[in-house]
Formats: sequence, C-alpha cells, structure tokens
Amino acid sequence: MSNFKTIELEQWGPIDARPLYQSFWFIASVKNSFWPRMIAIYDHDRSIFYWHKDEMQRAGEKALGEIFKSAKCRKLWRKYFKIVESMQILARKGSVPVGTWYDYLNLLWRITFIIESANFAAPDYLKKKIEKLVPKEELDKVLEIMLAPEKLSFHQLSELELLRAKDFTKYARRWYWVENSYYKSKILSADYFKSQIKFSGKKARQAKIKKILSYAEEVKRKKALVIKKYHLPKEIIRQASAMTFSIWWQDHRKRIILWSNSITDEINKKLSHRFKISEDELMHYTAEEWVKLGEKNIIVAKKIIKERKKYAVFEFLEDNFKLYYGKRARKIINKWLPKEKKLNKNEFLRGIVVSAGQAGKIRGRVRVLYSPRFANKMKAGNILVAPMTSPDFIVAMRQAKAIVTDVGGLMSHAAVVSRELGIPCIVNTKIATKVLHDGDLVEVDAERGIVKIIKNSGFPPTRE
Repeated sequence: MSNFKTIELEQWGPIDARPLYQSFWFIASVKNSFWPRMIAIYDHDRSIFYWHKDEMQRAGEKALGEIFKSAKCRKLWRKYFKIVESMQILARKGSVPVGTWYDYLNLLWRITFIIESANFAAPDYLKKKIEKLVPKEELDKVLEIMLAPEKLSFHQLSELELLRAKDFTKYARRWYWVENSYYKSKILSADYFKSQIKFSGKKARQAKIKKILSYAEEVKRKKALVIKKYHLPKEIIRQASAMTFSIWWQDHRKRIILWSNSITDEINKKLSHRFKISEDELMHYTAEEWVKLGEKNIIVAKKIIKERKKYAVFEFLEDNFKLYYGKRARKIINKWLPKEKKLNKNEFLRGIVVSAGQAGKIRGRVRVLYSPRFANKMKAGNILVAPMTSPDFIVAMRQAKAIVTDVGGLMSHAAVVSRELGIPCIVNTKIATKVLHDGDLVEVDAERGIVKIIKNSGFPPTRE
C-alpha cells in the first residue's frame, strides 16, 4: 500500500454506499492531474475515502487556476452540459447500452474533477487572500458569505417546485430520483410527493416559497456588505465569484449523478435477468467489470463478490487502482481505522462553524444518524449528529434544529445545505458520533464552534 502518513490525512465518509455507483469515477480520478492519490474502504456497504491533505490542496489550487480562466471555465461548462444532454437523450430512448453509459459517466467525471478539486482548495486559498483585510475572528464568517452560491441548489429547486405543484404526476416524472444515494436508487411516486405536503397549510407553503426565492438575493446582499466593509479588491471578488460558480456546478453534478444511478439500475435489471445474477451482486462489481459483463459476458465469481460484500479496499495508483477484498482487505482496514477518541469530563466538543444560523446558541435533543436509512427516527427540532452528510440525508436535515458532524469543511455537503436551511452547523468535531448519544440535551454554540452536553440521556450509543 502507499506510504500515507496518518497525521496528514483527510477523509470523506463514512456513508452508505456500494462500489458500482462510486466506481464510475475511479479510473477518471487516477488519470486526472487535478485529483490526488487516495484509498477507498468498503466495510459492509459503507464507504470512506482517505487522502493526503497537502496533495489535495496542491491539486485544488492547480484546478482553481483553470476555474479562474473565464474562457476555459465556460468551455468546460459547455462540454459538460453537452455530455449531460446526450445522457438525457439516450435515457429517454429506453434501452441504454452498458458501454455507452460507462463512457458518458467517465467523460463527465473527467471534467468535473476539476471543479471538485477546486472546491476542496477554495476556502484555504481565499482565506490566505483576505486574512490581511479581515479580522481573524471574522474570517470564517466572511468565507462562508463570499463562497455561498447565488443560484438555487437542486434540493431547493425540487422543494420549490413541490410547494407550487398542481400536477404531482408531472412533478414525479421530473424528480422521482431526488432521494437517490450511493447505496441505492428509488422511484418516488406522485402519491409520495403529494403526501410530503399533505398537511402543510397554504400559508406555511407560501412562507417556504418566499424563503427559498429570497435566498439568492439575501446571499448577494450579504456579499455586497462584506465587500464594502472590508474594501475587498476587484481581483478577489472575481476569484470568489468563480469559486461560487464552481461550488454550484458541483451541486449540479450531484444532481446528474443521482439521476444517473436510476438509469444504471434500469440497466442492472436487464443484466440481472440475462445472467441470472442478483442486482445486489451487481452493485459489488466495479464499473469496468460491469462493462465486461454486458459486452463480453465475463462474470465475477460469486465467491469473490461474497468477500467484497464484507470488506473491499481500493488503492488508487498513478494510472489505475488495485482492489483488495476478504481477509487482506480486513488487515488493511485495521491499519487505517483511526483510534477511538474520548471526551474528558467537562470538556467541550469543538469543530468548525460553517453556518451560524439565526441564533448564536441553541439547545436541543440529539439524534445520532450513522445512516440516512433511519431518517424516519429524526424528529423536528432534534440536533442531527452524523459522521458526515450526503444528499440522501436531506429529509433528516430539513427536520434538524442544528447539524453537527465528525468530518467536513466549509464546502462540505452539511455546510452548504445548513446555510440554505438557515440553521447552525458545526463540522469536523472528529468525535461527535462517539461521545453524543440519542436524547442528550446539548447546547450548540455556532459562534465559537462548541457543542456542550447539558444533560446525558443515559441511552446507549447507537449505530443506526
């Protein structure tokens, strides 16, 4: 395995995931100079990725150089959007060839790795540019404002259209995939969407519509105030604007990938019938093996798939990746898993404030969710505590009074969505899911980045 130094590592995950959906970008990543080497671990349908922080920052700053070239960025966007249109046209035709679908996804990922990498580097890059202009205690808040996208996210758009919907069948045709994840896809019905607002009165819906529509204007207003207050130079404003477009573009990419998972599932149904292989087994193929199955009838042995379902490790090299599974993968995982940390008596949880919300401090009861599959246990007003969040957490996030995560940064999913929702969010606490239990009464201080336990619930830790 590569010689990674643990103290320099950053991580993404763990989240619910199976290899096929995610592996469409594996080859694209190793052949892309805008992305660092890394390792991916799958442990019983949950994935986590590790990489060198310094390598990501260097790759990200290189990618930012491309984003800052407006002509180059526009060209990339046009190329990306043409691929998206081609995928949508192909999907409408009904029968999608395995190899063609793989090629489209590979092309899409090769382009969007530039924006993905740039977004990882954006906060540190911009922070260095403005730290002499902005007081230290105001830096994080200014970064939050200057990097906020001015366009609505796909979750905001889907909610806005739902609140306005009169024809739920038409709405479902457009948004049936909106709760897809890297674990599975769903086909949501018109009745499902109708039930989501069944008990929401007209005044409540109008208030939500107004809040969503006012989001972009509020972002622009806050940016204008910051620019004026700290006399930010035109070049910094231009670069920040390019970054915010890149951040919005990443959200658009998420939208397309979640939708594409539904098409991948449709192909899987046909492959399952043709080769008498369960759809769950197919989800543990790599994308390349998936293509070989569809085009060359090459089947991965059931014994191998059975081992991968337990443990699998992908090591990303210069131009390819290695896959380990079974006992060998388990040994590698044991070396990589960080040691459990504990919170000393009277010690606070500390993290990074990525959304201040409307109040400096709030109190609420904890709901720990390791997986969005248990989002139905989340109650309105709970403090959502999770390792990290991903698009399939959105149902739980909309119920939350505040969000606290183990990992993440200013551009993480939890950060972006919490700002859209206007609720406090503290990320990168490292140990929130280990020391907070369901029902704990906690105080979230979104000004200082502190979470304080007011009263323990006495409930045992959950793994849900």
